[in-house]
Amino acid sequence: MTKISRRKALQQLAAVGGALMWPRVITGQGGPITVAGQPVEIAVWSLSPITVRIQMRPIVNGATGSVAFTGALADPDGGTQRARSRVASGVNRV
Repeated sequence: MTKISRRKALQQLAAVGGALMWPRVITGQGGPITVAGQPVEIAVWSLSPITVRIQMRPIVNGATGSVAFTGALADPDGGTQRARSRVASGVNRV
């Protein structure tokens, strides 16, 4: 498993956040969301009035896979789920 720096992780999250904010950036809005050729599900959680968590989980055999627990999140199940979708149109406005 390749380690990435905190700076690189934040850059990637900012890119995903921008894509979610402006849905016309995401192409193929009617089809499944894919990352590196693999289907994924995007979930958006509200942690506070100004903080969100965006999760991308792989879809394996029709079910969402788990995200590895690394201890990086204080409460991995915290917050309120605001959106969850396997197609871009389901998360283009949260």
